[in-house]
Amino acid sequence: MTAEHIIFIPIILLIGFITGAMSTPYIATLRQKLQSARIPKQSLHVPQTPKVSLKLVLATLGAFIIVFIGSHLILLPYGVLAVKGANGGLALFDQAPSFTAMEVYQRLLDFGQQGRHVYQRFVFTTDIIFPLTFLSLLASLAFFVKERSTLVKGLGRVLVLLPFIWFSTDMFENLMIFTLISQFPNPTNVIGGIIGFVTMLKFILLLSSLIVPFVVFGLFRTKQ
Repeated sequence: MTAEHIIFIPIILLIGFITGAMSTPYIATLRQKLQSARIPKQSLHVPQTPKVSLKLVLATLGAFIIVFIGSHLILLPYGVLAVKGANGGLALFDQAPSFTAMEVYQRLLDFGQQGRHVYQRFVFTTDIIFPLTFLSLLASLAFFVKERSTLVKGLGRVLVLLPFIWFSTDMFENLMIFTLISQFPNPTNVIGGIIGFVTMLKFILLLSSLIVPFVVFGLFRTKQ
């Protein structure tokens, strides 16, 4: 078993546990709705939907902090420090976006062969696991706020969907970086020309996923 397996397998199991804990109340609600279709309304008693607890939100926050320290502050295989160590300390694309294909190509050249190799491994290992833990935190926060606010149904869905849209954009950015490195030294002008804007959109969605729940909770919180 390699060092990557020792690090990543427990993290994946932790993410799975958190995802299961978050989804269980909603699976139970779905079962209740399916059962209600077969039971006369007079005899139907539907219990109140279980809510995402503060403990679960704090658990996802703890997992996020642990993974952040491991992926960004400790020299682990295919972490941020490992990538920077291999490319001579240069900033990654999501740390300093580039908005032209020529600039992207030059930066890939500056990374060097080893830097590109480690960066490519980074985007489909660490840079998937870390956003997954962040998604768990943002999603649990969004559900926590939605269940305790007076938002109309449509706005509540937007609140919950924001973290998943951000995560999808992040994964799309990873796919673009992986493709750029795979095609190097052949230029990929289309991807190189738009990757900086995708990165900016990703950060706008991330900030929205962080700020909107607190704004909603402050303005539309239900009295309990």
